[in-house]
Amino acid sequence: MAGSLQQKLEAMALARLTEAINHLDRCESDKKGGAFNISIYNAHQTCELSVKACLALLGIEEFRRHDPFKLFIMKADESFKPRLKSIFSEVTELENRYVPSKYDSVKEGRLIIPSLEFEEKDADESIRVAAECLELCFGFIESKLNERLAKEKKIGLGELKKKKLDIKLPRDKQGLISCLKKNYSNFIKVD
Repeated sequence: MAGSLQQKLEAMALARLTEAINHLDRCESDKKGGAFNISIYNAHQTCELSVKACLALLGIEEFRRHDPFKLFIMKADESFKPRLKSIFSEVTELENRYVPSKYDSVKEGRLIIPSLEFEEKDADESIRVAAECLELCFGFIESKLNERLAKEKKIGLGELKKKKLDIKLPRDKQGLISCLKKNYSNFIKVD
């Protein structure tokens, strides 16, 4: 995919990373406020948006089932699959906490209230997994952007890095927004 379609997919990927960072930032503030279940919910959202950013870059914008991580493992480059598989069980555990972190339920005849169900250690673990997943997705997206750039410049990836032309995305929300405005302004709505 070249030209504007590729740029649109890149913009979509960076926009989703921006929102993933937003959710990760919320995790800490929710945890500090004692809302451990909401922190877990936002950690899940961080993972989901991060993975959906990668899928967008691969041209997968819509999918029927709600399991983007498994789909990402299937579609990712072979070089990334071991890293994805290494955190798969942790992301799956976080996925399993998603519904209980938001909705009350009845278990063994007793009402389970999400805000009373989780502890700080649960939030800490969820935040750790979300941050690891986000960083892995940043690496994947940077890899893809650098592959495209090397191809455009007709040089190898090693040469790209040697010339210090390789793309390194900012890891903060404002930095990504600046990157989007600078490089993808024709694909995003700006005030």
